[in-house]
Amino acid sequence: MKIFYTLLLLTFSIVSSQVHAKPDTVRIGMYLTSLHDLDLSAHSFKYDAYYWCRYDNPMFDFANEFEVMNSNDVTLESPYLQNIGKDILFSTKTKATVRQLWQTKDYPFDKQTLVISVESSKHDTTKMLFIADRKNSGYQDSLENLLPEWHIKETKFTVTESKYSTNFGSENLGNTSYNSSFNMVIELERKESFLVLFKLITGVLVAFVISCCVFFIKPFNIDPRFGLCVGGLFATIGNKYIIEGMVPSTNEVTMLDDIHNVTLVYIFLIITISVISLHMYEKGTPKSIHLSKVLDKFSFYAFALSYTGLLIGIIMSHMD
Repeated sequence: MKIFYTLLLLTFSIVSSQVHAKPDTVRIGMYLTSLHDLDLSAHSFKYDAYYWCRYDNPMFDFANEFEVMNSNDVTLESPYLQNIGKDILFSTKTKATVRQLWQTKDYPFDKQTLVISVESSKHDTTKMLFIADRKNSGYQDSLENLLPEWHIKETKFTVTESKYSTNFGSENLGNTSYNSSFNMVIELERKESFLVLFKLITGVLVAFVISCCVFFIKPFNIDPRFGLCVGGLFATIGNKYIIEGMVPSTNEVTMLDDIHNVTLVYIFLIITISVISLHMYEKGTPKSIHLSKVLDKFSFYAFALSYTGLLIGIIMSHMD
């Protein structure tokens, strides 16, 4: 009986020590050397970086459990281990393609937040916790030269917990598990936004100007008067499809959507005014012909000024 109680007490002590044991800590750092191929249409970006992990638990095997989250393609180059006193230093160069949900509502005045996150694929927070080595982490000074379209506004290194609503088959974890996650957060701001915008909407502006020129064509010249407007409609729609091939689609109404939609509405209104002006002109009376000319002249200035003001308002509302 004494042996039974002794074994029971020993078992309880072992289980209790395991339950209350503190997780091992791993000091982790990152040095970003390249950030490239920021592809809005492919919803991804690529990066190269050096990682290092310093710890004292020889059971950790980061060469096989180092995981870049939300990645399509990861390569660990020349991973190596080094003993530093009682600690172990793991270091590797990593190349990865990361999936990114781009924010395009304000494009090309958009600001993007890139999050590069790594975890251990084998150890949850009951066994291991990351501690950020912020002092030695950073990015290469020449990195912005590799990003001609972007300005790095801010970078920061954080450690968070990733929640998983599963125990991955381990009954000891309950129904929920947590992994320690080391993150590099990069705030990007697009350069030369006005130049990019002008390139994107040049076709739209030309289509609108051409459509406004119909007010200087006499109403009875039906073919050129209505043909220019129809051409402007097709040019605007074509420009919209070209931009949608460059910028990923979204459920939100973007600034470029507003510009194209407003242009289409204005060209439709120009066609409507042309029909009214033609109807007046065909009455043949001096008064109706005079009203037709006044309507055309007034419409040109009203459409040109209101469209310009509305366009400026749309752009200003999407600028931060």
